[in-house]
Amino acid sequence: MKTIKCKNCNNTFEGRRNRLFCSTGCKSEFNNDLARERNKSLKQAFDQVKYNRNILAHLYQLFGNNPIQETLLNRAGFQFAYVSRMGQKQEFVYDDYALNISTNNIIYIKKLS
Repeated sequence: MKTIKCKNCNNTFEGRRNRLFCSTGCKSEFNNDLARERNKSLKQAFDQVKYNRNILAHLYQLFGNNPIQETLLNRAGFQFAYVSRMGQKQEFVYDDYALNISTNNIIYIKKLS
């Protein structure tokens, strides 16, 4: 047996050479912290896609299928870099809404089924 320092809480304990944690609780906490950090940027991207979708839903309620200016989306905090998927013919899809950008930065919002 060897004296080892826990990778999570830095307490010393007796154990095998390849043991890294003093308890399963410390091991779980360490791995959960790693996973949380890895998923942080992914969560931020998903949150922005949801935010974009909510903006489109609100504007669709107000304007329906009528064209709107791109500046209206920009003022609402819409970020074009975050999209759920690309549809056909320059169609950007955000969950159950899609937008098409035509000439002169005119945007059409469409509700998908």
